[in-house]
Amino acid sequence: MLREGTYLTAEAILTKLDEIARMAGMWSSDAFYNNIDSFRENVADFMVEVIKQNMHCSTLDGGSHYSMKGTFPKYPDAAGLSHIVWSIQKNPKPIGGWAALRDNLHPIDDPEEDEDSPEDNPSPSDDSEDE
Repeated sequence: MLREGTYLTAEAILTKLDEIARMAGMWSSDAFYNNIDSFRENVADFMVEVIKQNMHCSTLDGGSHYSMKGTFPKYPDAAGLSHIVWSIQKNPKPIGGWAALRDNLHPIDDPEEDEDSPEDNPSPSDDSEDE
């Protein structure tokens, strides 16, 4: 069931979990419950792969707990996904869309784009002034 893929973003992880759930119970809730053991095994196998792929990530900027990029301290080569949770909290609507975030090879990098986000700088065609 688990095909190879890259699972470094919340979108990639949730998309795969959705696929696993749909495969277990695509036609009905009865089908899902009839396949519950297979579903559990597939989710467990998938989460092991997610943790392995994110093992290299660190939430500590320069090794400092005072400059974290995560919801909980995580060192490289330690299990955890708080850097992914942090990226959702920090930027729930990724600049450039989900495709741009998905293509980011290092999910804990802090792009300087946050200061110049489109929400803060409306385009010149955005005439929202009341006259």
